[in-house]
Amino acid sequence: MFNFFAPPAAKPLIAADKIDAEYRRMRIKVFAGAYLGYAGYYLVRKNLSLAAPGMIAEGLLDKETAGFAMAGIPIAYAFSKFLMGSLSDRSDARKFLVIGLIIASLVMISVGLVPYSASIAVNGAMLFSFMLAVGWLSGMGWPPCGRIMAHWFSQNERSFKMSVWNTSHNIGGGSLALLVTMGITIFASLGIAESWRAAFIAPSIVAICLALFCWWALRDTPESCGLPSIEEHRQDFTARKAAKGEEIKIPFRRLFVDYIFRNKLLWMVAIANVFIYFIRYGVSDWSPTYLQEMNVMNADESHLAFSLFEYAGIPGTIICGWMASRFFAGRCAPVNVIAMVMVLLGILCYW
Repeated sequence: MFNFFAPPAAKPLIAADKIDAEYRRMRIKVFAGAYLGYAGYYLVRKNLSLAAPGMIAEGLLDKETAGFAMAGIPIAYAFSKFLMGSLSDRSDARKFLVIGLIIASLVMISVGLVPYSASIAVNGAMLFSFMLAVGWLSGMGWPPCGRIMAHWFSQNERSFKMSVWNTSHNIGGGSLALLVTMGITIFASLGIAESWRAAFIAPSIVAICLALFCWWALRDTPESCGLPSIEEHRQDFTARKAAKGEEIKIPFRRLFVDYIFRNKLLWMVAIANVFIYFIRYGVSDWSPTYLQEMNVMNADESHLAFSLFEYAGIPGTIICGWMASRFFAGRCAPVNVIAMVMVLLGILCYW
């Protein structure tokens, strides 16, 4: 099976007078594929958060069981992202991303189709298992995108390109709620009583369509398309100079022991990120249920609020990057502290 995922071999170089035009065309396609592909993974991640109010109202879940089931995704995703990154480095990014997205979508569709029990405990266990599978498959999204961006965009342009690409998860997360609203409306018009099932099915169908687009758009490396490497094409050898012209291959054990587990700064950043995700996932997982049960908003309005929460991250990302560059000489830590203080104030007001 690993041979199936193996990176494609390099092709002979195309004619020199066609390289520039082909590079421009392929970079647009590859960027679009990586952008929409990663957005697609967010269409099959938080679906249970949006379906939970309907399932709780019908007595299929209670809040404790829903929270238990939702935890399956981040638990599996943490381990998957850790391991899939190493596997992705040795794989064809195109196949890795597309196949992971298709399987994750099919699993999420299955969540919307299976019959549920009268027992809340049984439903919780079943949903937790499904969410574990989706969480594991979600780990196949970021690593191939990182590989693609590194091979198709050179060092001196990658920061800006990555900042733009990084908004893809906000687009995906925000579009999820809008697609759920559309799906529920369609289900209701067809007389389907359990319209909450659309929260799992409708976004997953769109995600499969995005996966098919990615199969057309993505290519693993420029060399696999008969093009020179991006460093040669743009005459940007910054990364190679930093490595003193040598290809550095760090043994697996040394990489994780010396560069990760003993890296105090990395642990500080990781712990800070944990607290950020306490807030982010707390809001995204529970705001639809809370707002509807407290009669603050109806289902459609809470879905719109869910979307706006994600979309607000797009200007936020750009503004924070600008602040770090403009006022702090590129240092991100002060901006992080300012942003977290503002988050704290926001949560206190929300409470």
